[in-house]
Amino acid sequence: MKDGNAKKILPIVIVLVVVALLVLLGITLIGSKNGKEITGEKKEKTEKIVNKYITNLTTGMGTAFGGTDVLFSKSDKQTYKDFDKVYILNIAAAYVVDEGKAVEDEGLTSYVKRNYNYENFMVFKGEDIRNAVKALFGEKLEDASAELFNFDYAFDYDTQNDIYIRRHVGSVNTRTTDYMVYADAIKTVQKDKNLEVEVVVAYVYGANKYYSFTKDSNFKSKVFESDKYEMPKDKIDEFDHYIVTLKQDGDNYVFESIQKK
Repeated sequence: MKDGNAKKILPIVIVLVVVALLVLLGITLIGSKNGKEITGEKKEKTEKIVNKYITNLTTGMGTAFGGTDVLFSKSDKQTYKDFDKVYILNIAAAYVVDEGKAVEDEGLTSYVKRNYNYENFMVFKGEDIRNAVKALFGEKLEDASAELFNFDYAFDYDTQNDIYIRRHVGSVNTRTTDYMVYADAIKTVQKDKNLEVEVVVAYVYGANKYYSFTKDSNFKSKVFESDKYEMPKDKIDEFDHYIVTLKQDGDNYVFESIQKK
């Protein structure tokens, strides 16, 4: 190749290389923005926490759906500070029960009956509740009693014994076992140090082992019916999705926010 031809081709080659680099950079930036989907044990552990605890943060309120729908009634971002203390204590108590740490002490049980005159209650060590709040939310719990109108449970903090007493208050509510909120994690992606778990939400009416899946809590936007309480993959995009963001806290991931997608 003559020098003249080489000089003519060189700028073209440089332009092509630059274009290729820009395309590669754009793909990288898009991938970084969208995050990398995770799989395996990390995905299973993360989505289990979201499905079992985070999506049930408001469960216990007196609604037709047992309160679970309250969490998904808002489109704006919700963080730890937006949730009533009763919600936090109740989900922490559920975590402690799952860990097998609910107190079974005849002395404490007698103490509560004698000093509080309660019958239907459970006792939790203050340390266990605080550790549960730290494990789920990465927050330091300020110990105090808590009660919320029309919620199934109230919590008394006993400073003398450093215990929480969860008592059933028998709230008057309108719930029915036929109404359910279907909330299931369908995808988890890593974005920098955060994990974003995408949750699909449907409102379900179930009777005689037959389920009607709708987009809204008023059952006006029915999508499909089935004899199985599960979401077919080809129906997922027809329902609302929420993003649960988990932030890194040491070696763990804890709740940061939930927001409608």
